[in-house]
Order: sequence, then C-alpha cells, then structure tokens
Amino acid sequence: MKNFYLTNVLAAIDGKEVPAHIAVENGIITSVHLEKDNGKNLPEIDGGGNLLLPGFLDLHTHGAANVDVNAADEEGLRTIGRFFASQGVSGWLCSILTDTKEQTLKAIAAARAVIESEYDGAPLLGIHLEGPCLAKEYKGAMPEHLL
Repeated sequence: MKNFYLTNVLAAIDGKEVPAHIAVENGIITSVHLEKDNGKNLPEIDGGGNLLLPGFLDLHTHGAANVDVNAADEEGLRTIGRFFASQGVSGWLCSILTDTKEQTLKAIAAARAVIESEYDGAPLLGIHLEGPCLAKEYKGAMPEHLL
C-alpha cells in the first residue's frame, strides 16, 4: 500500500516520543500531525500505539534467512529482502564475497535483476563487491588466487 494515513503511533520528535499521525502518499511521508487530520481521506491504518522509527539500511550483508548472497538466485535475494523488511530494514546492499569470476558474475546478474524489479521486500539498493580488487597485502582471509 503506497497511500495511507497511519494513526495511533509514537514518533520521535525533538528527542521525545509523542503521539502522531503520519500521511504517506506514493510511499513517501508527506506530513506528520500531532492531532488527527486526514484531510485527504487516505485509507487509515492503526499503528497500535507502537513506536515509529525510520527504516534501517543494511550496507554489508552476506545473507540471511538461510540464503547466501553468493549462491543466491533472484528468488533467494528476494527472500533475504522479505526477511529484512520484517525486521525493520528498508533497504540493503548484498555483499558478494570474493569468489571465482564466473560465480561473481552470476551473483552480480542475480542482484541486478532484483534491483531492476519490484517485489514485496526491502529493496536491494546495490552491490558491495568484496575482494576482487583487494591488494594482496591487505587480503585478510580472502583467498589470494581469487584476487
């Protein structure tokens, strides 16, 4: 749902948790009211008195929900995104670990397909490509033959 009016939530405003009502249009917060004012008659959702926080971004993840980013196909990446959305993550980067050229390209292709599509999870915002461009003296645990 991209258009709605969220009522009965606590919002962090000026360092305090205050009762608030939030208008969302086209997926973007358009107004925050301290008193109920649904002037556009948006569909209302009761927030149940819960604390409303901004979404979190995960900038470095190798997987979740029993799915490994390097081995994931498009549906596997969507599974990760759905799991993240259920945990308050509103966007993420997949961290592709140092791997063979073929597997790295396969992982990049799957990520690109998900980035360019819409689905019901936290959006995959990009790729954190780990490893192939590391200097050998700073490789850490990365296998040197894959650099």
